[in-house]
Formats: sequence, C-alpha cells, structure tokens
Amino acid sequence: MNGTPVMGPAVVHDSFTSARPPRFGDPTNENYPSYRRDVKLWLRHTEAAKYKQGVALVVCLTGEPKEFAKTLSDEMLFSEDSGYNVLLHLDKAYQYSTEIILNSRVSAFLDYQRLPSMSISTYIAGFYARLDNLTQLQMPDYLKGHLLLKQANLELSERTMVAASAKGSHKVKDLVDSMRQLYGDRQEVPVASPTYGVPSFVTKKKIKKFCTCCKKKNHLEADCWKNEKIVKRT
Repeated sequence: MNGTPVMGPAVVHDSFTSARPPRFGDPTNENYPSYRRDVKLWLRHTEAAKYKQGVALVVCLTGEPKEFAKTLSDEMLFSEDSGYNVLLHLDKAYQYSTEIILNSRVSAFLDYQRLPSMSISTYIAGFYARLDNLTQLQMPDYLKGHLLLKQANLELSERTMVAASAKGSHKVKDLVDSMRQLYGDRQEVPVASPTYGVPSFVTKKKIKKFCTCCKKKNHLEADCWKNEKIVKRT
C-alpha cells in the first residue's frame, strides 16, 4: 500500500440501515406520503432480513394504522416481500395513488391567487413552486402563461402592460421577467376586484358626493335644488 486512503462504500443514514423502521401513527393521509417515502428508503437499505421487515414495520406503527396493518394475513406478513406487502396494505387504507396526489396538486395550483398583501415577487415564487409539482402534465405554454397573469389578479391595464413588455410571448419565463421588470418587490400593486375589474381599494370605500353649487355634501350639482337649470325646468 502506498498510503493512499481506500474509499469505502457510500455511507447511508443510520435510520435507514438500523433494524428499526420509521414510526407512524397518523390516522389522516396528510403525512402518509412522507412516511411512505421514508419506509421505501428503509426497505432499500436496512440490514434486517426480508421476512422480518413486515413485522418490524407493524411494531413501529401506532393507533389506527397499526390496527389496520394487523388485518394483513400471516402469509403476506412473513413472506420475502413482507415489508412491501405492509406498505401496499397501508396504501389501501390511505387510498394512496399517484392520481389522488396529482389531483390535490392541481387543486393547489388552480386555487393559488395573489392576495392584496402579496408582492409580485412573492406571488411568482409561489406560482413556480406549485407549477413544479405538475411537470408530468406537460401544460402548453399559453395555458401556463394565461394562468400566471389571471391568478396574479392584475388590473386589465396592468396585464396589458405585462403582455406588451413580454412582446406577445406566452412563455412563463418571459412573462415573469416582464412582471419583475415592471413591479419588482412593490407591495402596492392593486389586486383586481371581482366587481367589473375595479381595484379593491376603490370598492372598499364609499364615494363621497359633494355639490359644487350649494357647497354641501351627499348630492351632486345636477341634483341640487339651488341649481338654476333645475329650477327653470320645474
């Protein structure tokens, strides 16, 4: 040997090589995908014998998940695929499927809207984060660009400026560059109201009437009893 250190195998985290699998006891499906991912890593790297992996998983379950796992037959629980059998059995309980996950991600994407207190840059970051979860859908550029502008809740005039700055491009990147160039981190970009596209800061305030004829409030000159034109007509 010439003193050069010998590189050993890649080190895998202890939690995945030890005989104890991840723990889980959540009766809802909110945290199940994360648990499922950890179990698959553990099954791939654990040193536990395959026929013991299923029992090890069940032992580390609590509450409703554990009670459901106990309904698995002994043949499935002690087979060479025992660990994956337990995982597939839990999938049924939590109705886990790629279709369900995709549907929830689509809903989260379509429900995302820029709020009045949200800057353009914050909105863009949130839009990208949700869009990245839908890469398997392969949405056309014009649809992604349309949703970017629509969900930004910009006034019609603001959307027109963004489109003009992007030179008619429907690509999200071009529209994002345009929005960042026009607005940056400004917080005061108005959010369009659902009422005829009038900005929310206008619809929230009642417009005060003031008469320039008698100098009094709550009516306009056209309705003023002191207006000579009205007096002559009557």
